[in-house]
Amino acid sequence: MSRLKRVIENNKGITLIEILISITILGVVLAIATSMIIQTFNIVPSGTRRMSAKQMAEMHVTEIARYVRNANPDDIGEDEIDGILEYDGDVIEIIESDRIFNNIMEFDINDEGNNDYRITLKKEYEGDEGEVTTVVSPRNQ
Repeated sequence: MSRLKRVIENNKGITLIEILISITILGVVLAIATSMIIQTFNIVPSGTRRMSAKQMAEMHVTEIARYVRNANPDDIGEDEIDGILEYDGDVIEIIESDRIFNNIMEFDINDEGNNDYRITLKKEYEGDEGEVTTVVSPRNQ
């Protein structure tokens, strides 16, 4: 018991240097943790916009593929289906349904041979872009 009493009496507390060192170490750790958290939150919105652009492009390609499947192969040309779909460099207009797709960066319908057509659509959404490609065969061959 007397040994414990002597240790307690000799303990005068912590020094100013020890406090400053521990505050400095804590500050460095908090700065690193904060920068990692902020960086994570900055990545998420960009990925969300890119995913939204790709999903919108997929919806547009799905609707356009339906018209390609039902079109006559003679009516399908690059960037259009005669009398059904027109593309002017930024807007795709589906004439039969009065549908208009905006912010289209790139759109192509290419003949792959064997009555297959490759549809490529690149869409921009809030600064990010998504691209979708699919191959479609017309039913009316």
